[in-house]
Amino acid sequence: MSEEIREKFKQEHKDDDAQLSAIFSNSKKLTVEAPAGYGKTKTLISKIAFDIATKKINNHKKVLVLTFSVNAAHKVKKDVILQLPSLLEQYSDTYTENLVKNKVQVTNYHGFCRKVLGKYGYYIHENLKNIDQLIPLTNNNDISLTKLELEIISNFSNAVNSVDYQNIKKFREEYLKLVVEKLIPNNCITYDSIILLTEYLFINYPTILNFYQKLFTTIIIDEFQDTNYLSWSLLKLLIKQDTRVIFFGDSLQKIYGFIGAIPNLFDEAAEMFGTEYIHLEKNYRFMENKEMLLLDKSIRRIARNPTLPLVDEQSNIYVNLFETQRDEAKGIINILKNLPVKQENSKVSIIVRQRGKNLEEILNQLESQDIEFFNGLNLRDEDLSYIKFNDECLSKFIEFMKTKHTLTKKTLVEFYNIVYEMYKNIESDNQPLLKLLKIFIHEFPKEQVWKQSTMEQRKHSIINFFVSRNLKNYMEYVEENLIVTTVYGAKGLEWDYVIIPDVEKDSFPNYHGMCKNCSFKRWCQLGINQNNEAQLIDELGVFYVAVTRAKKQVYLTASEKNAFGYNVNRSCFLNLLRINCKKQSVLS
Repeated sequence: MSEEIREKFKQEHKDDDAQLSAIFSNSKKLTVEAPAGYGKTKTLISKIAFDIATKKINNHKKVLVLTFSVNAAHKVKKDVILQLPSLLEQYSDTYTENLVKNKVQVTNYHGFCRKVLGKYGYYIHENLKNIDQLIPLTNNNDISLTKLELEIISNFSNAVNSVDYQNIKKFREEYLKLVVEKLIPNNCITYDSIILLTEYLFINYPTILNFYQKLFTTIIIDEFQDTNYLSWSLLKLLIKQDTRVIFFGDSLQKIYGFIGAIPNLFDEAAEMFGTEYIHLEKNYRFMENKEMLLLDKSIRRIARNPTLPLVDEQSNIYVNLFETQRDEAKGIINILKNLPVKQENSKVSIIVRQRGKNLEEILNQLESQDIEFFNGLNLRDEDLSYIKFNDECLSKFIEFMKTKHTLTKKTLVEFYNIVYEMYKNIESDNQPLLKLLKIFIHEFPKEQVWKQSTMEQRKHSIINFFVSRNLKNYMEYVEENLIVTTVYGAKGLEWDYVIIPDVEKDSFPNYHGMCKNCSFKRWCQLGINQNNEAQLIDELGVFYVAVTRAKKQVYLTASEKNAFGYNVNRSCFLNLLRINCKKQSVLS
């Protein structure tokens, strides 16, 4: 039977040796480097299916799959439910669905921690029994905090976001004490404390930790490169010597350093656990597109060995080079008009590294040409307007549900109307967020997780959605064919075509990330050494994330003068990646 099962998976994965190595691996600790388009999700699901089919996951034990976002968790869970029946065809569909429900828990870190605190948090404070009634701490809360207390909260949050171990340790106890003694009694909670309280619970009540360690004998972490200090501390508690752990991720896509993603985490995990390392090798997304395949390959080769990059083939992807920023903006309009969007019913995204005068030129051209677009420029995890909107939706939803005995799509529409009335007359960054909220209300009840859930489970999912600030992930459902967003807002999403403007000095790579301290400011003839290698990899990673948001093709543009009329150099990435610049004439 075991050989029959193996043959089934070999056929399913078309003899992709790297994917099959990960699926068949007997290693207790495994790292799978999985770039965008290399079949990560398919490999992850098959790994779960194979381990279930070969009895590696014993009776009454579970698989815990931790993702970076609620949206990713929903997608993985949906794919698990859809694909496991065909992979485990010796079982009936009904049996397989129950198997998934009983054996596979897919969630994000905050979702997992909220469930733990809902069951056992009363050991810390009785109000944690009703964690879904606790609202986020905002300026609107009726809680009197001293200046010192506000500083403690701010200092701890900043320390987590900057991976400042010294200050995390310094403010941790004061922060926890403040949350437990002042916030939770007043039915408030903070974003960071949800994970920190769970860690505290596990450390101080080892029987509870022992229960979860025995329950989840297999733990799979998706997007491992984005793990922050709090999540990593929690994971290290859950992982025992005999726990089967698989870290899925791509070290090149670690672009969330500014909100706490730990640097060199793959190396730290390898040193701590002695993980087997497998690198997925085939890019299926660009298999039929030689230009994109070569660009993907070149970026990854440079990142792997920056001081001796082995880019031996010139890319046929051109940078459309214009004289001025206004010409570049007009050129982008021309690219848009020539894309087969309507014929293919395709989606396009203009992905920028940063906001500024150059971006204003593009937006002005879009508006002057009456081209409709969705403005996703303020949908970043660190944007205060984005955080505030999610937190206010959470507070309103908790308050709204206190008078409801059912949770249906009709109920959600009623909730949306309440939020809409708050913001309908406000011309601000919240209008795109209102649109995304409406999309969420419409799309979420279609999800498998909704259809198979009780009212309380639905309520918990929606609360966790707002806690995790995942509204931006619904950009993929907007009706507009064109989306304008930043690299950070685009992370985790994909569109058919992507246009990346300003492939120039101070943008790709970024001024603060690399150009500011570069020795070759005038000519951008980058020399790579130990002093700038780490910055190069980080900046190249941001560029790589932008490029790999495209499912079909990416278009690069640049100009010789910025929006202020000053000369600007072409990006040093172009020489590194051997990408040509094609000079374009001024477009009317």
